[in-house]
Amino acid sequence: MNIYSICSYSHINQTMVLFDSISSQTKSTFHFYVFLIDEMPEKVKLEKPNLTILKVSEVSQIISEFKDLKSKYTNFELSCALKPFCANYLLQKSIENSLIVYLDSDILFYHCINLIEQEIGLCNIMLSPHFLSPPPDFNKIGELETNNAGLYNGGFFAIKNCQESIRFIDWWKERLYLYCFTDFANGMFVDQIWLNYVPLYFDNVHIIKNPGMNVGVWNFHENKIALNENGEWKVNFEFPLVFFHFGGYRLERKDLVCIHQTRYTFKNTPEVHRLFNNYAAALEASQIKYNFIYPKNLW
Repeated sequence: MNIYSICSYSHINQTMVLFDSISSQTKSTFHFYVFLIDEMPEKVKLEKPNLTILKVSEVSQIISEFKDLKSKYTNFELSCALKPFCANYLLQKSIENSLIVYLDSDILFYHCINLIEQEIGLCNIMLSPHFLSPPPDFNKIGELETNNAGLYNGGFFAIKNCQESIRFIDWWKERLYLYCFTDFANGMFVDQIWLNYVPLYFDNVHIIKNPGMNVGVWNFHENKIALNENGEWKVNFEFPLVFFHFGGYRLERKDLVCIHQTRYTFKNTPEVHRLFNNYAAALEASQIKYNFIYPKNLW
């Protein structure tokens, strides 16, 4: 299994916490690739088994596209636009039918990552919907916002190395090369909005319905998270919490679940406060462990 993430140096700490969580949970061979869109200080050394850090500007298969993309996109847009280009690089390095998984840097694993292999089964492409049931107050958050942002969360997807996945990646590359802007008025929200078309255009697309995968603030209304008596994180008291997506969480605003919304707070969702506190502690411990040197205005 090849796993990858794309980030700027300002988010490398989150990426390493993600890597450590995968390493502690996996039971199979994997390799984790970090595609860095900028420079990392020479004093920071991240040499670990199963980890490769690549500067996108030095990846020969991506260089020509990277220069063009960097010239017109913000760092956020650029990181999103690069997803299929980096996937294409890994497809060329992977054996037939092997699994390639993309993960945003602000994800943490709490259960065996091998469940992703089981979940995709015989399918070629796997997507994660933002939610599977109507939010109770759709006029405030949920369906209306998702109409703009996209049905599926771009922070996670998986593909098998096969012709259908290659066809998908080639199609996605063409769209993101031209249209990976944050521009709701013109029907664009980076890479994510384009995923709406994937189940229509491509065969054997699996839509995740496992409530323990890619849990985030967008599906809190249908997924209740709690620790059981054995100290295991469960979703809806039954399903293992495989991985949680801390989208919109910031260390300097530990009082907020997500800086992009006010619907959920630690007062009305107290059961997740411990989850977030543990994540903050992991980020802080990692910063000390790897002696990261951060630029000003990190967040």
